[in-house]
Amino acid sequence: MEILKKYTLAIVATVTIIGFSAFQILDDPESGWYEISTPSGDPNQPEDQQIDGFTDTNPPLEDECNTANQAEPCQVNLDLSSFSSSTPLEDMTVEQAVDSGAVAIQYAKRPE
Repeated sequence: MEILKKYTLAIVATVTIIGFSAFQILDDPESGWYEISTPSGDPNQPEDQQIDGFTDTNPPLEDECNTANQAEPCQVNLDLSSFSSSTPLEDMTVEQAVDSGAVAIQYAKRPE
C-alpha cells in the first residue's frame, strides 16, 4: 500500500509539472504583426510605441495601415523567437520588447 501511495504522488507531481509547462507554452506570444500606438512622444521612436495587441502573421493590407504607406507607424512585425520576458507584450513598448529579445522586422504605416 505504501508503494501505491508513492507512485500516486509521483504521477500527480509529473502531471502537475506537465500541466504548468503546457500553460506556459500557450501563453508565449506569437511572432507576427502587432498594432502599436503612441499615447505621447514621437511616433517614430520605439521607446514611445506602445504595443496594443497581436493582429496577424500576414502584413496588414488596409489602406489606413500598410507597408507601402510613409507616415507614422501603426503596426510592427515582431520576431519573437528569442523573446524572453515575464511582462506581457501588451504592457511593453517596442523598445522594451526589443530589449527582451524581440526583433522589429518591419513597420506598417498610415498614409500621408
